[in-house]
Amino acid sequence: MNRAGRRRTSLVFLTCIPLLLAACGQSATTSSGGSVTIAMNTSLSGSFGFFGLANQNALRLAVEKTNAAGGLLGKQIKLEIKDDGTKPDVASDLTRTEILNDKIVALFGPVSSSVALAEQTLVARYKIPYLLHTSNTDKLTLQGFNDYTFSVVPNTGMEGRANAIAAAKLPYTRYYLIGPDYEFGHSQLAAFKARLTQLKPGVTFAEDYPKLGANDYSSYISKIQAYKPEIVYSAEFAGDLITFLNQAKGAGLLGKPDSPKFFGLFDVDTLRNLGAAAPTGVYAYGRAPFFAIKTPQMEQFVRDFQSRYNIPPSDWAVMAYDAYTAWTEGVKKAGSFDAGKVTKALSGLTFQSTRGPLTLRTVDHQVNASEYEGVLQADPAVGFDTFADVTAVPGADLLLSPDQVAAARAA
Repeated sequence: MNRAGRRRTSLVFLTCIPLLLAACGQSATTSSGGSVTIAMNTSLSGSFGFFGLANQNALRLAVEKTNAAGGLLGKQIKLEIKDDGTKPDVASDLTRTEILNDKIVALFGPVSSSVALAEQTLVARYKIPYLLHTSNTDKLTLQGFNDYTFSVVPNTGMEGRANAIAAAKLPYTRYYLIGPDYEFGHSQLAAFKARLTQLKPGVTFAEDYPKLGANDYSSYISKIQAYKPEIVYSAEFAGDLITFLNQAKGAGLLGKPDSPKFFGLFDVDTLRNLGAAAPTGVYAYGRAPFFAIKTPQMEQFVRDFQSRYNIPPSDWAVMAYDAYTAWTEGVKKAGSFDAGKVTKALSGLTFQSTRGPLTLRTVDHQVNASEYEGVLQADPAVGFDTFADVTAVPGADLLLSPDQVAAARAA
């Protein structure tokens, strides 16, 4: 062969190298054998640590079941879970490492909405499917919306509107609102206030926002007592809610015949931790209480979770498990772990969750999940308070219309 021929052959070979490498990379994500890695950064310490522990336990259980059944598309799933300390900057650093070094194929969301907003910018940049199951500010599916973010938890707008629907049926018109001073608290209370004002003109409000992780509520309790509300509506949660309730009872704000009524977020883990100290008789709301949801999938999940961890699953475990289910169904539909194919498969997907069939809408990738309302009652069968007179407010009644979604993004 002459020199010109050798040069042409070399050029053809060099030109083909990127194509061969690309083909090899694609086959590595679709052929059987080997493993892929998924990750979750969540709050495993501090007053919200038991939320993150529930997330962790649910995902570990789900991955164990997948791997025991032969994997997903023939691949074993490796799960990385790290403590984000409820800090956006820590979560951002962890996410970069997981994407760039660990080559994750999916990221599961945190407890904190502020952390989720920070992670969301990175999953959009690096094109990684992002499944939200606990953090729920509606900014994630409205102003922050991108092709890679999907939410299986009722967002703050849905939750606030559901609770307002329940509150409008009560005889009270003088409210004191209290919630954590960060994205979730402000967003959820704003939605509640706006919807209740529409449903019940003449209702009045005062409001306060203690810092996240507060350990002294005495000044807020004094302001509530001075305002003399008929009812206190709370978006406090986890350890913060427990601290507030204990201090409020000690100060005489709650638990007396002339005390204002209380309406708050009570998940299963918070109720277990409160035990006999739970304020039986107060109005309660929750996102996925197992005892209020009667599906074969929930019954099986409760059995599996109870067998694995010797405790019943909290709302946060239920929704983390549903997020994993949605992702696996998206992967199966796509026939690939490729991010573009998986996100396309997830958009508009209807999947069978522990809560029944759910759909991730194409307009905002928000699931049409219900919110649950009731009154706390002692429940000897489970050993902690559960909800009496449970009402499931359907997700279809809580979601924004496509036109409202477009308007919120434009604003």
